[in-house]
Amino acid sequence: MNLIVEHSALSDVTERIFVANKVLFAFPLYVDSMPGLVMELFESLYNLKGKLSGKEFLFSIQCAFRETLNPRFIERYLMKLTERLGADYAGCISRGVMEGERFLSEDSQILQRYRKLGEIYGKTGKQDKDLLEKIADPERIPLAAKAIALVLSPIGIFGKYWKRQLKTNGVSEEGMTDLIKKRNESFACIPLYYKILQSELASEKNWKLSPGCS
Repeated sequence: MNLIVEHSALSDVTERIFVANKVLFAFPLYVDSMPGLVMELFESLYNLKGKLSGKEFLFSIQCAFRETLNPRFIERYLMKLTERLGADYAGCISRGVMEGERFLSEDSQILQRYRKLGEIYGKTGKQDKDLLEKIADPERIPLAAKAIALVLSPIGIFGKYWKRQLKTNGVSEEGMTDLIKKRNESFACIPLYYKILQSELASEKNWKLSPGCS
């Protein structure tokens, strides 16, 4: 097992993948995007293209959003990636609403299902479809639940957890306001730089940076 937290670990992980018969890639999604280190690892595997025949790639994706629908788009990419690298695709375990479940006990139902899924895969080399569906539930949030959320959202009930986290980590509302202001100033620079790169503006010389863009 390798936990990648630094770029320096990528070469070691790549070497381990080269000598392994079965590889499990487990990673979270950050607002529907893979972590940069994970993407860099996948790109580095192209150096092994043509040398991964017979190796099984299994994936496990978690995200904080409640609907497991979110990771499904990444699954499609992972299938194509495995095919391009010449390895065998062994499937993908997807699960939403994992942010809160990190606080669950080791004997919680969802963790027991993960363990059972691993046991079955270890014995048979195949994933149990029923367990995959149970782990993925809910695929979509029921319309009734969405309606209730819309009604309760204005009273701030869903923000209590995050406000508590901010308070625990010493983040004030004033500090967040300043951070958002600086972020917006940075984002305001992006359209300007993009326009400068356009061919029709390539010859322009009298452009100026917006405040905060220098």
